[in-house]
Amino acid sequence: MPLPDTVRSSKNGIVLSLKVTPNSKKSIFPAGYDSWRKAVEIRVKALPEKGEANAEVVELVAQFFGVPESAVSIIAGAKSRGKSVEILGLNEEAAAQMLGEVVSGECIGCLRQPRIVKICGFPR
Repeated sequence: MPLPDTVRSSKNGIVLSLKVTPNSKKSIFPAGYDSWRKAVEIRVKALPEKGEANAEVVELVAQFFGVPESAVSIIAGAKSRGKSVEILGLNEEAAAQMLGEVVSGECIGCLRQPRIVKICGFPR
């Protein structure tokens, strides 16, 4: 797996470990990989107030994986930068491959889905 310990299976999909940076200049997902925390980095413009940053995390993750926002939920870390996000309907291997391609710069997902370029920030 390209991103060890970041993506794991759950009963109905996967659980993804994230490291969130709120109040960024630009929203980017995935923004890199934190090997120490074993989490995919995500940057959001929203401030960490009134759930705004969490809502943006859910929106960006849903857009990246091509699932509805209702399929993405924060299951741990709602009030911290480290979050566990459950995504329904995905398998571990496909999610890890998509994330690995983007984080490594290969970004094959962007070539297949041009709308992703705006999210991940990597050039084609």
